[in-house]
Amino acid sequence: HGHLCAIDVDGDSTACIESGVRSIIDVFKAQGFCLNATASFERDDASGELLIATSMEGPANLWSMQTLTKKKSVILNDYLALAMAAYFKESGTRAVIVNQTISNVALKTKWKVDL
Repeated sequence: HGHLCAIDVDGDSTACIESGVRSIIDVFKAQGFCLNATASFERDDASGELLIATSMEGPANLWSMQTLTKKKSVILNDYLALAMAAYFKESGTRAVIVNQTISNVALKTKWKVDL
């Protein structure tokens, strides 16, 4: 893979992906798009996958995401997921969303990334 890294990680693809995802989340927080956002990472060495869980509290698009989900829209305005998907695509990383929940206060997404 030709991962895009925000830091020098000596070829460690997991550290590279974590760095990239954290950088994306930091942009959303710095620009005031949400009250807070976090990411957690869990590597499954047996399957060679990285599980990423993101949580965005009070995102600006929460109401519209709730409405589109209730209407079972196939198109959602999940800007964090779109930014992460573009990052993964550009870096040659295969990643899919395996779960997404929308509450009254937060948007949570779980990704499975092939390393």
